[in-house]
Amino acid sequence: FRVAVTGVLLIDPPAVLQTGFWLSFLAVALLIHISNSRLGKVANWQKITFNHFAGCFGLAPILLLYFQQLSLVAPLTNAIAIPLLGMLIVPAALTALVLLYLQADLARYLLVACDVLLVHLELIMEWLLQIPYAYLNLPQPDFYAVLGAGLGVLLITTPKGFPGKQSAMCYFAPIFFLEFSRPSYAEIKMQVLDVGQGLAIVVTTENHTLVYDTGSHMPDGLDMGNAVVLPYLYQQGINKLDYLIISHGDNDHSGGATSIQQNMRISGILSSDRLWAESEHGRYCQTGQHWQWDGVDFSILSPPHIPFTKENNNSCVLQIQT
Repeated sequence: FRVAVTGVLLIDPPAVLQTGFWLSFLAVALLIHISNSRLGKVANWQKITFNHFAGCFGLAPILLLYFQQLSLVAPLTNAIAIPLLGMLIVPAALTALVLLYLQADLARYLLVACDVLLVHLELIMEWLLQIPYAYLNLPQPDFYAVLGAGLGVLLITTPKGFPGKQSAMCYFAPIFFLEFSRPSYAEIKMQVLDVGQGLAIVVTTENHTLVYDTGSHMPDGLDMGNAVVLPYLYQQGINKLDYLIISHGDNDHSGGATSIQQNMRISGILSSDRLWAESEHGRYCQTGQHWQWDGVDFSILSPPHIPFTKENNNSCVLQIQT
């Protein structure tokens, strides 16, 4: 283990900045930890099952830190993916790599077989993700909370009778009891998110949250709502929107809205675009609409009741006064 870590860092020092580095080596370190100092013998299936669930449980704190998500189907997906990758796909791919210089045709057949297996593995993973409550979205914990939970993992996975083992669950408390700073009364926090071309803004008051535009959804599958806006909301501990405002229907402003609608509870939608204005909880934005949250005034300045001819000119214009 030490040789592997040292080798990776000598060849690629910036690897310490990669999520995969920490997940891979922490997973192996955890397996070493739970395999040491065990008295007595257990059946292989019990050992494999224990290692499997301990690994999923033990990596939970670091997964929360990086992704703000916990997969509840991880034990099942790993039970499928790890044997398939470890015993079939990776050995076949490495063998094909050698055979490319010796027997190219045979290497090609092996690589095609790997491709077929990977395609079917991806289909299985996508199907498992559709299971209700397949994963939980949780706020990003502070680093000290992750360290505390890591200590809790070490204690829980120690052999029976280890001192302090009974108090292990206490170390997880900071992860589940997080405090998030909100603006004071009559103040706002406005975060302009980097979604490339387009726009996405999150506005929070003391007790309310508004998202104005959602970035784009590109043909290659990159969805700014899913890749940028939702992770920020989860990181801030926000699981409900009071308003989603979609200024107009262009993709770079509305493309990520579907992802947000599917993953967030939304009380109201304002838009100049028919698709969203006439959706559930939706209505058209028009001059004169006004509301107040926590001492902050919100007003729609445009479009007028008789709309302009061009769609962009009919965009929802929001004024915020504090």
